[in-house]
Amino acid sequence: MPTLGKRLAILALLAGSTLSAWADDIGWDGRQDVDQQGTELVISPYTHHYDYKPEHRPVFLLGLASVRSDGYFAGASAFRNSFGQPSVYGFAGQKYVEPFGWKDTYWGWSVGLIWGYRGQYKDQAGLNYLGLTPALVPRFGYNLTRDVSVELLPLGKVAMVFSMVVRLP
Repeated sequence: MPTLGKRLAILALLAGSTLSAWADDIGWDGRQDVDQQGTELVISPYTHHYDYKPEHRPVFLLGLASVRSDGYFAGASAFRNSFGQPSVYGFAGQKYVEPFGWKDTYWGWSVGLIWGYRGQYKDQAGLNYLGLTPALVPRFGYNLTRDVSVELLPLGKVAMVFSMVVRLP
């Protein structure tokens, strides 16, 4: 029987390939002629919780992602989770620019593992095992300039993350 790590890796690969195929089928794959290669710095100063709880703390996130020319990316983010615990999200995903011809917009997805929900808050993060939780995160963005974007990242029915993305030289 595969270990938990292998099962999560298989789940992440299946989710990623399914999302890519779905995007192509419905026209959300966007422009294929745009070179997206570079490094992105992600800063999130605010996360809105749909159902506020007194123990919620402000969530701050800082991340880096390496983006290939075809929009596939990998990276990591460090953040304080909703309960004030230091946390990390390691991820891979894909970004689609100008879906349906919508200028200056993009969407994407990432799959990965979150580490950080521990102790009394271990049950607040889904399938948590030893502090590790699998995650699938969609992202919707708007390019303010060629190198600066704003994004919304819905976290299911729990929260909405607001972030800024800066493309590094």
